[in-house]
Amino acid sequence: MARGLGFDPLPLPQPEHGRPSQCRPVAAKLGGAWVPWLEPSDLTEQEVGIYPAGRPAANIMKAMSLVPDEVKSFFDVVSHQYQAPLEMRDFSREYRAISHAQIELLAGRVSALNQCLY
Repeated sequence: MARGLGFDPLPLPQPEHGRPSQCRPVAAKLGGAWVPWLEPSDLTEQEVGIYPAGRPAANIMKAMSLVPDEVKSFFDVVSHQYQAPLEMRDFSREYRAISHAQIELLAGRVSALNQCLY
């Protein structure tokens, strides 16, 4: 965003030392994708909170659920740069200065320019 506005980008944080936990949720199983995932009903104490309350878990969340901490981290960023999970599906109200449709148009155009197939 900084580059788009003509500013120098903020420096990235220094990498932290350590190793990935390599913990795999025991309840992960094949679902509707090619990777095993966690269904909301299969969450253990360690994974609780990776899916938003009040709506079904989206497949993108489930597909990332083999690394539960990354689901939380990824959607924390998404909530700030895009919309929070419950706001994404609430078409009765606009939460940003631009509409849902405008947000999706921008996201689609950026994805196309970056050759993102998602």
